[in-house]
Amino acid sequence: MSVTKLFTLFPPFIYYAMLLLIVGIFVFNKTFHLSLIGDEWQMMWIVKNSVVTTGQWDLHINQTFGQGYRMGALIMYLLTEYFGYDGKTVYIFSFITRFFATLTLFYFLRKRGCSYLAAFLGSLFFLVTPIGLQATDWAKNFTSYISISFFLLCIDSIYSLKSWRSILFFLLTFSISIYVNPIRSHGIILTTTFLLIFQYFFSRSVDKKRIIFSLFCSLAIFFLFLKMLVFGGITIGQIETLFGSIGAALLPQPSLPYLILLVVTLLLWKRYLVSKKYLLFTLSLHTLIIPIFFGTFLNISNDKLFAILGIYFTLFMIYVFIIELSNKKTPEALNAALPFLLIICFLIAPWLVGTPIVGPTHRYLIYSALSLPIIVAFSLNQNMLLKLRSISFCITSLFLLMFYLSLKSDINEMYSFHNQNTAKIIWQQIAPYFDNYDFKNHTPVVFFDSNNEAAIVHDVVTFGFGFHMGYIYKIWVYDIKEMNNKLPIAVDSLADFTSMVTDGKVIKKYVGKDAKPFIFPKADAFYFKIDNLKVTRVEDF
Repeated sequence: MSVTKLFTLFPPFIYYAMLLLIVGIFVFNKTFHLSLIGDEWQMMWIVKNSVVTTGQWDLHINQTFGQGYRMGALIMYLLTEYFGYDGKTVYIFSFITRFFATLTLFYFLRKRGCSYLAAFLGSLFFLVTPIGLQATDWAKNFTSYISISFFLLCIDSIYSLKSWRSILFFLLTFSISIYVNPIRSHGIILTTTFLLIFQYFFSRSVDKKRIIFSLFCSLAIFFLFLKMLVFGGITIGQIETLFGSIGAALLPQPSLPYLILLVVTLLLWKRYLVSKKYLLFTLSLHTLIIPIFFGTFLNISNDKLFAILGIYFTLFMIYVFIIELSNKKTPEALNAALPFLLIICFLIAPWLVGTPIVGPTHRYLIYSALSLPIIVAFSLNQNMLLKLRSISFCITSLFLLMFYLSLKSDINEMYSFHNQNTAKIIWQQIAPYFDNYDFKNHTPVVFFDSNNEAAIVHDVVTFGFGFHMGYIYKIWVYDIKEMNNKLPIAVDSLADFTSMVTDGKVIKKYVGKDAKPFIFPKADAFYFKIDNLKVTRVEDF
């Protein structure tokens, strides 16, 4: 059989998927060697504690995290129980979920009319984006990737709500995307609400069924979201921070090379903006980003540069949306609205409740990270049959290269902070000090002093120390409310450690505001010095 015939045996999607898998393994293989950190140890201990003390794996999950975290907790528990808790299996599973989210985006872009090449490069952009990378760093956030897969299928179904089967599919994918990752439900609800309302008001083929379906879904989702906000306690943050978050959801940094590639990509996507009719406004709009060009010279902080970028992108997308609607190009208007909704809808909720995001790698931005890949795919696809094809392809390739280099740098940093080898060496030296310790009648307090980078000691040892120790040494608590009193305590500073063994005044900081001052006996106080990777106990303190 010839090579040509061999490659025609399967649909093109299979070959593109294989290529994405190869690239993904090449890029993310270092994450397979990361060690688990605090949040993972907390979830693992809470599930195991529930199994041991109640016989139900999910009872304490409901009490501590809430119903929506059951799936993630169960998967974490099964992976670590059957394959070990060094982190390898959990991080491999995290990559698999990211890979399937990438494949779903590929499918979504194909359904939006993108060519195989444009859909492939757009999904590749998402695969290697450093935006929201913390969702990979904190491995239990693999639920975000699972949710994204169902969320994209949910959005896709909105484009064709024509029958009861399609409405059921929408409700199913919508519900699963929220159930899997409820903390991002605000963004999911808002995005789908706006898209459904858009379909209702602007669809070119509005029939009676579609009106009923869109209106019903929009109202149901809107009231659900309204209820969540009413009981959520809203606080208004600063506008600058919101726009800064929008900018951070686009680019890893507001630097000149990234900015040029973004502007060219946007203008290649909407080429009519450089025509005589719109040129004056286009030029005026782009004067906004001039400060970014001179950010270093003018000593402008990154947060302010991100805010400028966010304002520019917001005005650009709103302007394009209005132009497309005024020209009665409804599909193009929807394509313009979607990338902006994917950013703004997932930022409003944390902004309102007082947890604004500016750092591009923040895990909350992983949904917003879909925005630029979609724009890149639309832009590239629009120019594939024109003379601009080579220019568009070169711009996309440079963009991909820069994102890859940024991602590689971030992954190397993650690896230097908490890899399995470092964790194994340090914890093997800590263990002998506690192998014969009476955890049933005593609670140790621990302080780690080190000449290592602070982040290494934090990620490998102190972050989640109590849950880590509780899991390893089988410290189980029948009343989950008592876990802070029973699990080992790792303090942040020598001053706090000294207080723990002298006056006990800082106990509330680590155990809870209702805790009474308690002085730890010196036998229960462990002062460790970590010199490079060598751990020794300091007796004289």
